[in-house]
Amino acid sequence: MTSEREIRYFDIMSEWIAQKESAAALTRGKLTDKIIDEIKELIFSGKIQVGQSLPPGRKLAEQFKVSRVVVREAMKSLEQSGLVEIRIGAKGGAFVIQKPHLPLFSSFYDLLNRGELTVEHIAEVRRTNECANVRLACAKATAEDIRRLRGINEELSGSELSRLKRKDNNRDFHLVIAEISGNPLAKLIVNSLLLLTDTLYPTTTDTKEFVKNMYERHRAIINAIEARDVIGCEILMALDAEATKQLMPRPAQNAGSEDVNLD
Repeated sequence: MTSEREIRYFDIMSEWIAQKESAAALTRGKLTDKIIDEIKELIFSGKIQVGQSLPPGRKLAEQFKVSRVVVREAMKSLEQSGLVEIRIGAKGGAFVIQKPHLPLFSSFYDLLNRGELTVEHIAEVRRTNECANVRLACAKATAEDIRRLRGINEELSGSELSRLKRKDNNRDFHLVIAEISGNPLAKLIVNSLLLLTDTLYPTTTDTKEFVKNMYERHRAIINAIEARDVIGCEILMALDAEATKQLMPRPAQNAGSEDVNLD
C-alpha cells in the first residue's frame, strides 16, 4: 500500500512539474511572439515580398535559437493571420501571402457554426457596407476604374468560364468597388463576407439564370457609377446584396461544370 508520506511526496512532485511546465509554456509563448513580431516586421517593411518563401523551420530555429516547436507555433499563428500559407510537398514550405481577411472570415464562420449568424445577417451587413462603398465609388471612380469594372463583368459572358472563376469574378467586382471607395476596412469586410457566402453555397453560380442576373445587376451598377447617380447606385447595390437571401444551399458533390453564355 502507498503510505500517506508517499502520497504527499507525489503531490509535491506533481505540483512542481506542473509549475515547471507552466513556466516553460510561458517562455515558449514569449519566444513565439518574438518570432511572429520579427517576421511581421520583415513582411510589412517589404524585405520579404508576397510569394516568397520563408527559410525552412530548421534554419529559423537555428537563427532565433529556439526549438522547432516554437517555430511551428509561430508559423501556425502567422497562417491564421493570413500572412503565411503552409504548402506541403517537395516544393512546400511557408510562403508569404496577403490575405488579411482570413481572421475576420474565421470569426464569421465560428458565429455561423454556433448558430448566431444567418443568411439574413450576412445580407444586412453586405447591404450596409457595400451601399456605403458604392456611394463613395460613385464620387471617386475614374474612367479607368469604369473600364476595369466593365472588363471584370464582361468576363461573365464567356462560355468557357468555370464555376470557380465565376465566383472569383463576383468577388473581384465587389472588391474593386471597395478599392475605389478608398477604405481598406471596407475591402476587408467585403472579402470576408463573400468568402463566407461562397463557403456556405458552393454551387450558387452553376445556373445560367443566376449568372445572367448577376451580370445584369453588375452592369446596371457600373452604368450608375459612370453616370454619378448616387441614389441609383445605392438602390442597385442593395438589390445585389439582397440576392444573397435567395441563395439555397445545395450539396457541393452535385455541382456540375455547366458553362454559361449570356448571348
